[in-house]
Amino acid sequence: MMKKGQSMELIELTMLIVAISIMLIISYFMFTSRTSKINEPITEEHVYARLGDVVTSFYNTKISGTKRTLAQLLADRIVAKLANIDYGEGVGIINVDKQVTEFFDAYLDKKWSLSNNQLSFGHEIPNNINRKISYTIMLPVPSLSSEIVTLNLYTWLE
Repeated sequence: MMKKGQSMELIELTMLIVAISIMLIISYFMFTSRTSKINEPITEEHVYARLGDVVTSFYNTKISGTKRTLAQLLADRIVAKLANIDYGEGVGIINVDKQVTEFFDAYLDKKWSLSNNQLSFGHEIPNNINRKISYTIMLPVPSLSSEIVTLNLYTWLE
């Protein structure tokens, strides 16, 4: 038969186990609901940083066989209004649309669209996206008037 001291010890142990269980359950729900709120801004910050890196690479990536960057090729394409531009004997014809599409597909996983009033590259923006992020690219085009064309680069989170 149990003595009074043993039964009190058993009751105290049971109460301690119940209290710890309740604290664990409450903390679990607090951390899981809070984690999604914290995770969202971190994901967006990562996308903004990656988008900035992509645009920097766009201005600085040189196409093999030429001394021209991808941004310069796109500026030439805007002025010539042709997808295939002939750069002479040493280089030949370059399909600028293909080069731009391959570049952004490699960085942004087919979740991008580059456009302005005259041009449109990339993929169609889906209707069921969580967030669309835009980045404005200022592209100087070769002309006597120092014209600058503004392109909008969009990427999205699904």
